[in-house]
Amino acid sequence: MKASAGIARILRRSSADRGGAIEALITSSYRVATAGAQQGHCGLREPVGLRDERAEDQSLSARLLDRMQANRIDYTNLFRDLAGLLRNDTVGDASLRNRFADGAGFDAWVGDYRERLRAERSDDAWRRKAMQAVNPGYVVRNYLVQQAIEQAEQGDYGEIDRLLTLLSQPFSDQPGMQAYASEPPDWRRHLEVSCSS
Repeated sequence: MKASAGIARILRRSSADRGGAIEALITSSYRVATAGAQQGHCGLREPVGLRDERAEDQSLSARLLDRMQANRIDYTNLFRDLAGLLRNDTVGDASLRNRFADGAGFDAWVGDYRERLRAERSDDAWRRKAMQAVNPGYVVRNYLVQQAIEQAEQGDYGEIDRLLTLLSQPFSDQPGMQAYASEPPDWRRHLEVSCSS
């Protein structure tokens, strides 16, 4: 489903009214959302917190992406939360595992991932910090942009301002912004925002 057909009109009006706020919002959203996505499987070494490049990395990354796709896992949240996984302790695994319908598949992958972490003697604190530096905690989802556009069409630019503030530091935890890190509701997963009129 396409979002507001009047977005181009709002973009033109916002250029005069708000210095291009909506255009900046969409541009910022795209920049954050595509920052790591262009790297493919080999480019997942940093997002999953691996320092050294090894032959098995591509297979490990491909298996994770395949499981995420098959289980309809939110990429942003999983990569961000994976930073909290401990190399030698499974205490926090349940919150990650419960996202997968195929829990056994996750268990197999995370076992191999931990072996890989141990092989390079990964430090949990270093890895968490490194992963949080490359995996945004917030991405502006299409339905959020659509809501901001609808409010802007009514002259209320407050949500655009909030989203721009959020996108100015997407890798930092921001108090009071937890709702923006949530997965989209099911009915909003396939909303598309278009700049065409």
